[in-house]
Amino acid sequence: MRVIAQSVFGKPTLWFRALLFIRDMVMARFNVKTSSDLRYSGNEDKINFFSVLASHPDEIVLGANDRHLDFRLSLLVQRTVNGPSRLSATTVVHCHNQLGRIYITVIAPFHRMVVISNLRRAAANGFGHE
Repeated sequence: MRVIAQSVFGKPTLWFRALLFIRDMVMARFNVKTSSDLRYSGNEDKINFFSVLASHPDEIVLGANDRHLDFRLSLLVQRTVNGPSRLSATTVVHCHNQLGRIYITVIAPFHRMVVISNLRRAAANGFGHE
């Protein structure tokens, strides 16, 4: 699962890095951690700027916590007997305050684009077609 997660999130596309740069510039003004802050903070195992919270043979859970919200992402491989495996992503956000609710409202459309794009990249790399 770590190989799959690293393939999906380890090297973001240029357009996602541009969105992340804008997000970091805006949110730093609100004392929210930037992606670099998350990437280099703590000693926990990470994939890009996400901490690895749990890892199992068919699932990995990544996440990040901040003062405005907590974020979790599960990548799950659902194996089938006769057909191709299926990779799914589930994200959960717990907002702590008004800033978190505004933030998630603004980024939700971009978040969906990033998740869909990353799953398509995983499929193009052969994951989900085992």
